[in-house]
Amino acid sequence: MITSGKVHYRRSRLSAVLVVSGLLICTAAWGGQLQLRSGTTITGKISYKRQTKQYVVTTKEGNQLQFGEGQVRAVRLPMPEGYKQAKKNVERKNYGGAIAGLEKIVKTHHKLYWDMQAKVLLAEAYFGARRAAKALDLCEELLGDRSIRVPARINRLYLEALIADEQFEKADEQIVRIIGSGPRAAAAAAQIFRGNLLMEQEKYHEALVKGYLRTVELYRDVAAVQPEALFLTAKCLVAMDKKQEAAAFRKRLLEEFPRSEYAKKMRGGK
Repeated sequence: MITSGKVHYRRSRLSAVLVVSGLLICTAAWGGQLQLRSGTTITGKISYKRQTKQYVVTTKEGNQLQFGEGQVRAVRLPMPEGYKQAKKNVERKNYGGAIAGLEKIVKTHHKLYWDMQAKVLLAEAYFGARRAAKALDLCEELLGDRSIRVPARINRLYLEALIADEQFEKADEQIVRIIGSGPRAAAAAAQIFRGNLLMEQEKYHEALVKGYLRTVELYRDVAAVQPEALFLTAKCLVAMDKKQEAAAFRKRLLEEFPRSEYAKKMRGGK
């Protein structure tokens, strides 16, 4: 029986593990767990072979066990060095300080759980650093991987990057897809992005009717999107030189969602 726990190996044995025909690409920390679809959990040193698409577990007894991707349900590893700081940098909008560390984790932890976590943060960092093309490529990679559950913010980030890159047609295709197949909350958020897309093209009336105002009126039950929709409705009306109508939506935002970030922006004159 293989038990969990922190395992220590001599340096000579570690060196041997790193060389398996030059195929191992990652040297994750000791104490990793590989959960098989059969229900078994194996603890040890976990690496991944790119060429053969296999996971290798070196147990505390020094045995090397290999498993194909189809046999593995999940991989659990300790948090890699640098991930926590990189995450803080992204949260603090220090995108330049996060990118190099996240790129390293993506490379060293390929198929070892933390690569996906790092990619989500890296997409945000690329976009924040105005590297829209890099952000787009990474978002498309994440959204195209059916084996993982992608956070909802990646859909949002992808649309923002498409609009920033002026790929309006592709952005509209994604919006239609989300509205047609996503949950109601996602559809409401997509309506807002339709407004953003049309605003970027200076199609103010369409942005109002097909995007912002549509969200305000038809998705009142989705409270999470209402502050943003009200804020942008008012902003769009100002762009259309309809200041009196805009004032009504500003008032509604301040009365109904006084603690929202959009109410704060409104008070700040944005």
